[in-house]
Amino acid sequence: MLTRSSSENPSNLLSVLGKAPIHVPFELLASGVPEDAVWKGQPVKHLSDLQREFGATEDAYLCSSAFWIVHHDAIETVYEVAMGFRNAASERGSVADVSTSLGFTMQILGVDPESRLISRRPDLWAPVYGTKLEASAVGKPFGCSHPLACESCMMDPAIIHLGRAGSEPVRKSCG
Repeated sequence: MLTRSSSENPSNLLSVLGKAPIHVPFELLASGVPEDAVWKGQPVKHLSDLQREFGATEDAYLCSSAFWIVHHDAIETVYEVAMGFRNAASERGSVADVSTSLGFTMQILGVDPESRLISRRPDLWAPVYGTKLEASAVGKPFGCSHPLACESCMMDPAIIHLGRAGSEPVRKSCG
């Protein structure tokens, strides 16, 4: 993970929480990807169905767990909801990783998911998929495109998540 100099970082990182108990940057709405799309080894449709089965009223949002913030008063609640979801999914033979569990938890705790899309805070956090980011490029705006979507947006984030080689989903064909 690369970060810019402290003078360029957001002035108040915790401000992203607002009145919410948790912030997880969402990358993409699950219903916006092809039906056969796979995210972190699971069919996206299955992740959406699983979250709805356990009470999420919104469609699932895809997210990475590389960056998240939990308000200190909500740590136990966030843990209980996330682990409850993870364990219940496991009992049904599904795998709910940290990302899926935290994304589910954020929705259950009433956080507006649209406000947590990375495109809404291009100054905060962004993943870089399938490309190398040269150190000289840090601190300069770049186009960010999720592998499962055709849209891209300009990002100039304080935190850049480089991920692991081979961990990114197969890029969608945008013909």
